[in-house]
Amino acid sequence: MEYGYFSLALIVGFALTRIITERTNFHLRFKGLWIHHWILAAAAMLVLLQFGIDEPLLWGSLTGASLEGLVRKNWSIIDRT
Repeated sequence: MEYGYFSLALIVGFALTRIITERTNFHLRFKGLWIHHWILAAAAMLVLLQFGIDEPLLWGSLTGASLEGLVRKNWSIIDRT
């Protein structure tokens, strides 16, 4: 059943991230680097992994947020603006 929760959280995480990123104009940029939401989600995953947190809803949501960012056209960390 954990795979079911993970899968649903992945879909919801992906969809919510798409809605939020389409409706906001918030960007983290530092000295030529663009910190995308998929990087932040991956960093959160590393923290969960380090602390041994095994919660399917968290992992699914963060995976969905990461995948949503990676399927976009411009996911590079180099800021070209």
